[in-house]
Amino acid sequence: MDLQQVARAGQLEIDPTIPEVHITDLTAFCTCRRKWDFSSLLRQGRQPSFPPEPLLLGLGVHEALDHGYRTSVGTGLPMVFDFLAARKRFDTWLKLREKRIIKYTGPLWPQEIELLAGVRELGLCMLKHYSLWSPGRDFRYTLLGTEMAFKMPIPSLSSPVDGRPSPELNYAGRFDGVVRNLYNDRHYVLEFKTAKSIDRMSGVFRGMQPTAYIWAASKVYETPITGVLYRILRKKIPSDPVPLQTLGRFSRAKRQKTSWEWFEYWVAAWAKAHGVGAEEVVALNNDVKAMLQEKGNEFFKEQAITRNPQQIEECLIALTHEGTQMTDPSIPIYPLSGMHCSWCSFKEPCDLMSMGMPYQALLDAEYASRGYWEKEDAGE
Repeated sequence: MDLQQVARAGQLEIDPTIPEVHITDLTAFCTCRRKWDFSSLLRQGRQPSFPPEPLLLGLGVHEALDHGYRTSVGTGLPMVFDFLAARKRFDTWLKLREKRIIKYTGPLWPQEIELLAGVRELGLCMLKHYSLWSPGRDFRYTLLGTEMAFKMPIPSLSSPVDGRPSPELNYAGRFDGVVRNLYNDRHYVLEFKTAKSIDRMSGVFRGMQPTAYIWAASKVYETPITGVLYRILRKKIPSDPVPLQTLGRFSRAKRQKTSWEWFEYWVAAWAKAHGVGAEEVVALNNDVKAMLQEKGNEFFKEQAITRNPQQIEECLIALTHEGTQMTDPSIPIYPLSGMHCSWCSFKEPCDLMSMGMPYQALLDAEYASRGYWEKEDAGE
């Protein structure tokens, strides 16, 4: 029985009536209860009818990465990313999302049309660039599954006040993938992230997600999980090489924002258009190659995160105690203002609430049920 079958079999005994706790939901709860009340499926379960650009891009890229790796699942061979399959899914998903938005909100404004075009251009460029970078990492791993949903009962803890056991709770989520390192036989949860910077991920690496994922995966798949293997994709289109006066020569300026993988890909197309051999042009630019390889690829990052038993125990305590509050229908709701308010997608209705002004009409018009989008993501 492979890991995917083990996961399916392990979830048949989970009681669907028991409340579920998700890490992103718990994070929102700890950040601001009002935002959590707006967004959580345990409460109002809303999402902007026109999702913010970072969310739209992140969801689309995740969909594409899933489809790009599907043919590698269960082969026992090194995983291989299929860019054509990923591109097709990204385009299809984005068109479905656009139709869904129009159905809910009406015709798009010009700036919204422009935003969607920008998401498509950036998303496809990121995926193409990833397809050039990933072979240098993928050969180490075989892919055991993608987009693997899970649900696990959280161990009950006794209250330190009255000794009563905590209520039954399930921890639920979805792994982007599970991989096995072909060189040391270690298993990892595979998790993709899109970010403005690949060097500002300490909050993710130090957060609860990798801890909870390691615990849940080791239980669901009945095999030791070494850690979470993060792959960070930078939301940036690389610069195209700058031609010099000498035909076939390109600038080696260190300030250019590109990578050797992108340079080689771009130069191949340039050479074909100019009727010269790509290998000759690449050889002519060995100094550019050396410079870019020394800089390293600044658009992607792979990082393995591990956890010790104490960290896992503390995570389970947090899941239990915070989850108990989240599932309490009488829990008080109030805003916790801070820097996060600047980029909160519920800022406008929240401001109206804080000023004692009517907000429900805005909430109903600009925010759809999350179930509405989940149906779209499933292709319904």
